[in-house]
Amino acid sequence: MIKEEINIHLAGKKEEEVALAIGFFDGLHLGHQTLIKEVTSSCYTPSILTFSRNLKAELHNQKEELLLLEEEKDDMLSSLGIKKEFILPFDEETRKTSVEDFLSFLLKLNPKVIVVGHDFRFANMAKGKAEDLLALQQYGIKIIILNLLEINEKKISSSSIKELLKAHEIKKANALLGYPFSITGTVIHGLQNGHKIGFPTANMVYPKDKLVLPNGVYETKVEIDGKSYFAMTNIGNHPTIATLKENIIETNVISYSGNLYNKVIKVSFIHYIREQKKFSSLKELREQLLKDIKEINKD
Repeated sequence: MIKEEINIHLAGKKEEEVALAIGFFDGLHLGHQTLIKEVTSSCYTPSILTFSRNLKAELHNQKEELLLLEEEKDDMLSSLGIKKEFILPFDEETRKTSVEDFLSFLLKLNPKVIVVGHDFRFANMAKGKAEDLLALQQYGIKIIILNLLEINEKKISSSSIKELLKAHEIKKANALLGYPFSITGTVIHGLQNGHKIGFPTANMVYPKDKLVLPNGVYETKVEIDGKSYFAMTNIGNHPTIATLKENIIETNVISYSGNLYNKVIKVSFIHYIREQKKFSSLKELREQLLKDIKEINKD
């Protein structure tokens, strides 16, 4: 996939004819995938127009909580069939663009198909609505405005998915995403305490800007060298043994033996098991972990 950063005053017209889906695509959930399917089914180069990832953070003055980090998003866009990604920075010029100027900007991308959701807004003070794109039909551009995708009468949105993840509703969140929420990272050296109680773990630092899951124990699946393994993952500061200042991700990979240090692994979250606890002894901790493993095996 080719990524290209552009600006609102794009000079000249692109030569390649594209089918263009427009949106934030911050989680690439089922709603986003519906837009993408429309452009990948066309005879033109399947493309998206998105915005610099700090857009919503700046609008709402809050830190980023991403469902997908940039590299994860790029990989998924490619797997969905997107060949081009145009990135428009959220700067002062973009903020103040008029409806008319934004439409002129779109024409320079040479779209033959434009796909948006019904709630799409653009231009200064979000004055532009999805229906305003219909003005581009006079240039032979097909405009597709899709109704928002719903499950159980609830609109699929990145914000609703984040709320579910924070509320331990992992399975419901994954159903809206269309894939399991995951964290990818490099395995680091830990304190080796897991080995002492028969539960060795692959440890990772929590990625910056990634949505932070609540502390606790989760049923997970881990991808190692292209193979998938059932696993149990704890997010927290392991209060029973040498409490840490910052949370860490500790994953016990079931039925795997081998050295994982410095390997990049992908941990996908399937189900929330229980909250983090401080146990009175290592024996009590081990007994609880055995119970947790049985719960995973039941599934």
